[in-house]
Amino acid sequence: MEGPLFSSNLFSHPNKILDEHLINVANLIEFFLRDKPEPIQKKLLPVAKIAGFTHDLGKATRSFQDYITSNSKEGAKKLNIQSFLLFVLIIFVKHKQKMISYLSFVMLRLDDIIAT
Repeated sequence: MEGPLFSSNLFSHPNKILDEHLINVANLIEFFLRDKPEPIQKKLLPVAKIAGFTHDLGKATRSFQDYITSNSKEGAKKLNIQSFLLFVLIIFVKHKQKMISYLSFVMLRLDDIIAT
């Protein structure tokens, strides 16, 4: 499969474009599912491809991009804080389903909060 028609110019790893990485992972998942029986493929493929396309979307945040494009210890510190807060969010959501929409909004804004 060809690469994306556009590029976000965001990185998933040093010198690796995020868009391309997400597409490659989704394609790899599809490749590995080809060995499974057809009923399993039909059930798993849509969800598995979505997981492949979205597994690193957190790397599109400003703090991760600052971290990956510089060797700054400050960037790593911000990234660690953000990762910890995401962990707390996951635990909280697991036990408090009613807060999902509010906490999702907070996580989307977290990058701006940490940057200031």
